[in-house]
Amino acid sequence: MPISDFAFQSVICNPKYRVAMPKKPVRTQKQLLTENEDLRGRLAEAEETLRAIRSGEVDALIVSDVGSEQVFRLKGADRVYRMLIEDMNEGALTLTAEGLILYANRRFAEMLTTPLEKIIGSTIHTWIVPDSHWILQALLRKGGDQKRRGELALTASDGTQVPIYLSVNRLSMEGLPNSFCLVATNLTEQKKRNEAIVAAETLARLILEQAAEAIVVCDETGRIIRASRAAHALCGESPLGQAFERVFRLQRTDGAAFSLAGTMNSGDRQRIETRLEGDGQALYLLVSVGSLVGTRNETLGSVITLTDITANKLAEDGLRAKNRELQILHEIGQAILASGNIQHMAASILEKALAVSLCDLGVIRLLDRTSRTLEPVASHGYLNPKNLRRHRKHPDDRTTGRLLRIFARKETVVSERVQDEPGLRIFRREGVQSLILIPVLAEHDLLGALQLGSRTPRKFDPHLINLLETLGNNFGIAVQKNRLLEETLASQAQLRALSRRLVKTQETERHHLARELHDEIGSLLTGLKLTLGVPAGSGTDQIDARTAAAHAIIEEALVKTRSLSHSLRPPMLDDLGLLPALSWHVKEFTGRTNVQVNFQHHDLQGRFPAEVEITAYRIIQEALTNIARHALVHEATVRLWADQSALGIELSDRGAGFDPTATLANTSGVGLLGMRERVASLGGSLTITSAPGTGTSVTVELPLATGEKTVRSEQ
Repeated sequence: MPISDFAFQSVICNPKYRVAMPKKPVRTQKQLLTENEDLRGRLAEAEETLRAIRSGEVDALIVSDVGSEQVFRLKGADRVYRMLIEDMNEGALTLTAEGLILYANRRFAEMLTTPLEKIIGSTIHTWIVPDSHWILQALLRKGGDQKRRGELALTASDGTQVPIYLSVNRLSMEGLPNSFCLVATNLTEQKKRNEAIVAAETLARLILEQAAEAIVVCDETGRIIRASRAAHALCGESPLGQAFERVFRLQRTDGAAFSLAGTMNSGDRQRIETRLEGDGQALYLLVSVGSLVGTRNETLGSVITLTDITANKLAEDGLRAKNRELQILHEIGQAILASGNIQHMAASILEKALAVSLCDLGVIRLLDRTSRTLEPVASHGYLNPKNLRRHRKHPDDRTTGRLLRIFARKETVVSERVQDEPGLRIFRREGVQSLILIPVLAEHDLLGALQLGSRTPRKFDPHLINLLETLGNNFGIAVQKNRLLEETLASQAQLRALSRRLVKTQETERHHLARELHDEIGSLLTGLKLTLGVPAGSGTDQIDARTAAAHAIIEEALVKTRSLSHSLRPPMLDDLGLLPALSWHVKEFTGRTNVQVNFQHHDLQGRFPAEVEITAYRIIQEALTNIARHALVHEATVRLWADQSALGIELSDRGAGFDPTATLANTSGVGLLGMRERVASLGGSLTITSAPGTGTSVTVELPLATGEKTVRSEQ
């Protein structure tokens, strides 16, 4: 008999092969003949059955009894096919149209955890879960000889549900029409594997959605097949289906483009620093590349992790920049300490500024305090020396005036595109495209400018600007201290000269006083002695004449003594105060020098501190003496005023004038130095305005409040 779908025809049910046990009634001859004939037929049928059994055409016998039938399988029948069916991994069974199980293999019994004897002869519906009955009925109802397949569940003896994939095939067996062969595949392990796959897929999806890093999965061609939420956000669009290099245009730290294929072929796959240019900003990404390996250890693609290290990178860059700034400032400090020359300090600072800024040209100019001109003290990178000399401008020049107005704001000025306009034409001629101007400041006082130019267009980083401003401030402080040192040394030299002149003046005054006492007072007293020593005559007229002559000599001696005393220190100043003493001195000065003094005063009622009064008196006395000696005029003005804080003095003339700077620098100018030292001792201010041929103005303010003020001496 033929076998179909790993099943075999289990039973041949042919009524002619049925064997019945006869009864023994009383029979006639005719009946015996008939019975004999019937026995002959049955014998032939039995012989045919034996032949069929011996030839393997019969698998089993069905023996009918009263009310039931028994199935007897034959040993040795279809041995080859039976071994195949018993050893297969799937469960196999045959059943009738009513669902009676005629045959089941060992694997099907294992699925149900039930002995095979309890399965054969039972109905299939006993082992199908109720929810799957309709699936089985549908598979059995389908007509034709084609195979039907479906998924349903069995119920094992312990109540466990066993998912199976059932294949149904109709059998054509004589005597059992509409019988079926069923092959059941256990889906338990497959279900578990599918659940594990689903769980792994869910876990992978959650990792991709929740991972802080950008994770990208590519196939063998480098196309992106999976990407995390962070990867979508990083590229700003869906990267799926696109080439990795097209979506992420990464640059290595050495400037080379990042290649996924090259990285996969190299041994360096971990922690590769790259740079990604975005919308106006750059991101620094740490890239790690791994292989995507299949179940047979074959390479299916790659997994790329991109970690944003921009914040760390910027922090590292900032730290390196700070260290570089500190190193540069330290070197500048050492250069300033090692050199007391402004030109050497300026050259060192300009060298550092050009090195850190990567500029091509630079110049440092300092503001001359007298002419208010910006003078170059250090330069580098000029192609034409004439352009450097053109930086020396007079303040009336509109170029310098514009720069002075710019730097008067005491702010850095950046020109990313240098135009052909006043103040920038010199740099334009040198090919400068971008320029930065840094003011050189010291305690908010403008001392000069640091100017750096680049011959290629560029932008100046804020950190670089801060560093350059720090260099400018340090240089400004160094310049200020250098100038203060020069002024201190000059002041010390002047003080030494003043001390020598004061000693000399003191000796001169003593000599003058001795000469006055000897020539004037001494001669008068000698004359008085001679007058009184002449013997007197007897006449009254002679006595009266000698007495009158003695009185005249005494009167003249008193006048001389009073004048000498007033020249040393007028008693009127101590007795009556500043205003009466000055009024007397002005009158006496005019009578003695023929220089008319216009004396003006306001709010001078009352007395001032003694040191203020004597200082004011001596300054006016010295200034009027200088006018009489050097101004070559016949008229001068003295004006005094006072408020609650200070006493003001102004003396002016329209005479010959002089150079205050040169005169103060000359150690022979003891008069002006004495005036300045007197004012400084009280914490006041002295301003001398003069030039040859323009006259002179001296303005003094002496503080009246307690405490010293800063001494200012302006020329």
